[in-house]
Amino acid sequence: MLTRWHSWNGEYAVYDTWALGTRDIMGIEHKILFEGATSIDLDRLLRAESSFVEFKPQYGSYEFRSKGSSKDSMPDAEARIETNGLYFCDYGGEGSRILANLINTLSAHYGKIEKREYE
Repeated sequence: MLTRWHSWNGEYAVYDTWALGTRDIMGIEHKILFEGATSIDLDRLLRAESSFVEFKPQYGSYEFRSKGSSKDSMPDAEARIETNGLYFCDYGGEGSRILANLINTLSAHYGKIEKREYE
């Protein structure tokens, strides 16, 4: 499988990698890599995102929804803290905007950010 790498320094780029999402739902999966963050720092950063709605400890996932979306529907995105970065799945809706905001915030805090297709 070809791995696609993207780097940011405060910029956001649109990408077209589709993969099977978590919980057997189609989504765009990303591994966002950066250095210098602790899990406590990342927890605070993810919870500070304006679209954050819920942490699900059984999955270790942070759910994000656009304003007005139903809690009974699929979230727009979810993230999980992993070694050296984050797992992020964009399920549609406002997912790409949420990802852009997170990448910009991460870049401001940690400098170089790398994104690759999640395998």
